[in-house]
Amino acid sequence: MSDLWKNVFIVILSVFFTFLVEQYRYSEQNEILKLDVHASFEPDYLSKPKFPNANVKLSVDGSDKEKLGLYEISIVNFTSNNYKDIPIHISVKPDNPDEFKVLSYFAVGEKGMEDLVSEVKPMRFDGKSYRFSYVASTLNRAEKDEVGLALSLLFEGNKQPSLKVVANGVNTREFSWNNSPEKSKVERNAFYILIGLLVGIIIVTWIIVGPIMSVLIRPLDRKSDKKFAKSIFDAIRDENLQSQLSDQQLKEFVAQMLHSQRKATWDARTPIGKWSLGLREPRFSDYLLN
Repeated sequence: MSDLWKNVFIVILSVFFTFLVEQYRYSEQNEILKLDVHASFEPDYLSKPKFPNANVKLSVDGSDKEKLGLYEISIVNFTSNNYKDIPIHISVKPDNPDEFKVLSYFAVGEKGMEDLVSEVKPMRFDGKSYRFSYVASTLNRAEKDEVGLALSLLFEGNKQPSLKVVANGVNTREFSWNNSPEKSKVERNAFYILIGLLVGIIIVTWIIVGPIMSVLIRPLDRKSDKKFAKSIFDAIRDENLQSQLSDQQLKEFVAQMLHSQRKATWDARTPIGKWSLGLREPRFSDYLLN
């Protein structure tokens, strides 16, 4: 049973230190404030439908298109701060400007509200990049994945462009669920549940499994005790010690010695410790050889 407690203790320590490392990693990530940027690129958002004997068109501002793509850029605030009137600059740079064209765009703030985002300058294209400038009136801290600002681009093209987002006074990083406070909360709750399960297992083992196992293996323990007593008896006889004692007296001497030792250990146990051993108090007869 001692090996069981040892293994359980090792598991608890491992889980505990893993939890501490994850919490430290999370706190380190959020010590330097960073906004998470998520990008969703769908080149086939809308395609021109094909229908026989019908002239179906897909057009934008009077210009026919074969298909349209949707590029959505979302900013999530997983930091510990709430921001007000924060300028945000977004740059979308295609590999080949001739094969990517922004046809339309719009931006919204938290909960899809347009009033929470102000466009500082209209979209600019310098021949290489499309640039957007906004001021978000509120960018509140998100627990899960609540979007603080979202920019949607309707485009022509197939290949996803590179993206840069700059927010005044705070850095940015690629979106990850691992950065969210909710993820830390989930891990913390899972840790508490696991500790509760381990404690439950220990309690059940002590109160139920331990006593049952002790009762079931009692014949084996008695056999082992007899074998140990026999080895001591043979050693004493082989070394010609206690030669004044007869065989029966020596058997009783060995039994008394072992019983006294085990009895002292038993008496030192707590009531719970005794219960976990099935209240199996050592007896003199357990060590007396026939």
